[in-house]
Amino acid sequence: MKKTQRVKPANRRLFLESLERREVLAGNITVTLSQGLLTVVGDDNSNQIGIYQQANGRFNVVALDGEEITGPTEDLIVRNIAVGMWAGDDFVQISAQPEEGEMLPTAAEVLGSVKVRGGDGDDILRVSVVGRQVGTFVLPSLSVGIEGDLVPPTNVGEVIVEQDDEVGVFNTITGNLTVNTQGGDDMIDLINVSALNVSVNSTTSANTGTTDNDTVTMSVVNALNASVNLGTSSVVEGGGNSLFVDNAIFGIATLNGGNGPDFVSVSETRAALSLTINTHGEEDVVDLDDVQVGLTQADYAAIADLIIEAFSLNLSALPFNILSLIQYIPELPGYLYVYTGGGDDAVTTNNLFSTSMIWISLDAGDDSLTATGFLEADMSFLSGGLDTDSRFITTDTQGFLSVILFEDLLPDPNELT
Repeated sequence: MKKTQRVKPANRRLFLESLERREVLAGNITVTLSQGLLTVVGDDNSNQIGIYQQANGRFNVVALDGEEITGPTEDLIVRNIAVGMWAGDDFVQISAQPEEGEMLPTAAEVLGSVKVRGGDGDDILRVSVVGRQVGTFVLPSLSVGIEGDLVPPTNVGEVIVEQDDEVGVFNTITGNLTVNTQGGDDMIDLINVSALNVSVNSTTSANTGTTDNDTVTMSVVNALNASVNLGTSSVVEGGGNSLFVDNAIFGIATLNGGNGPDFVSVSETRAALSLTINTHGEEDVVDLDDVQVGLTQADYAAIADLIIEAFSLNLSALPFNILSLIQYIPELPGYLYVYTGGGDDAVTTNNLFSTSMIWISLDAGDDSLTATGFLEADMSFLSGGLDTDSRFITTDTQGFLSVILFEDLLPDPNELT
């Protein structure tokens, strides 16, 4: 029996390891402030700037590598921020004033929108903002938008310069978060982020001639709707992506790999309605560990406890018992979909739970599926597709289980019911 083996990629380097000072030609920075809108514009050289909120709530614009700044730079009252660095290998950080030894930046307070565009070049862009914080209560900012690269070409055959960007969004609470880095080998880190909508797009357009090997990490991310697109339109050979998701809570999440060999790891993650993973073609690896879709009454109780604690609610003052009412709320149906497309793919799962359905489809290729822990859902469908497939299931299954077009190894799924 042929066994398909996959080797997980080496541990990815930490985002913070890449923030060494660059020895490059400093540039000129133009700063304007109008009705609370802070606009910072760089030039074609490599600019390194910090936009830091001070203890008094006002902002300073700081040159980090000898840049010349034209315009106001200190004690600025800011409600919106717009940054355009254009060409050059730029560094931008928007946060509270950094303290020596801090690992992740502390959030600045920006009630409106934050927009950062790195432009041409290998850029490092870091944002850490909330709207307003009063004690433990935090209001979100309106939106955060980060553009790593230039707008992709509009004409077929037009080539853009490859740009390898690094984007970090840390300790941020906002309404809408959008990160677009397009072509190049990009690194995107979202750490301790809450938003209504999160959109990450790190794909290059077809026929640009650039590579597109991206690494995205989403750790402690909460979003009603999350979408990650790492290259489904790319036709560049050798393009492959890595996506790491852990300790995340979503309403609906869609995670798209690319047309190259992708590695997707999702662990300790919950989705209230659905989680869809699509890695498309080539030899992909998908690793799922402790993943739940749908909400149970126990989840409702946990959410109620969080709300009660966050708002310091006095339950005895309410005319009803909110916790006793939870038992009458029906479970919210959840759906887990995994599609690996053509290619010799490998899927491993450990402890999957759905209040409704789990569907894993490996499509064409010599694929393998390894399932351990438990597999619990009303209905579970495991489909190997065409060609030679193998599976190894040692899982405690609950609910209806259907295994289609897999060669049987050990044990027979009928013996698990």
